[in-house]
Amino acid sequence: MKLFYIFFFALIALQAVFATDLASISAKLQTVNSACDKVSQLSSSIKVTADVASSIEADVTAIVSALGDAQAEISAYVGTLAAADVDAIIKILVKIEVGISVGIKVIIGLQAGLNAIGEDTKLGDDLANLQVAIKAFVGVFLGKCPSASKSDASSVCNKLQSDAKSACSAYSSCS
Repeated sequence: MKLFYIFFFALIALQAVFATDLASISAKLQTVNSACDKVSQLSSSIKVTADVASSIEADVTAIVSALGDAQAEISAYVGTLAAADVDAIIKILVKIEVGISVGIKVIIGLQAGLNAIGEDTKLGDDLANLQVAIKAFVGVFLGKCPSASKSDASSVCNKLQSDAKSACSAYSSCS
């Protein structure tokens, strides 16, 4: 019986270490939002240089990485998210969707300049990675949503996926 209690308390301690909460999920999503803001604040009339291209690529890579971190946080969540938690996440996702939508338009507007300096292929790969990261995040997030919240969550997630798909369609070197 003593072994059972040791195992039981060890399991509880392990769950406490790996458990995630809304605050940690929100923090990861705020990182995504900040990276989106950096891209969306670029001017589409900026002179495209290798440094500008490198900066944009780093920002898109940061978005992809932060989405992966947010996906991992949600994956670690034990059980189904509460409806209030989903609502809080949706509020952040709406901001992210706006940032991604604007950022993608800026990147597409800069495509000719990026192409002229030979930097369009790298960014095309990054946009493809963004599409994959969004799809993976959406799959995990919707899998943790309660039935009552699925419709609202699906709506914003569909917009995110549509933005990423449109970016790849509009950007010539996105594979």
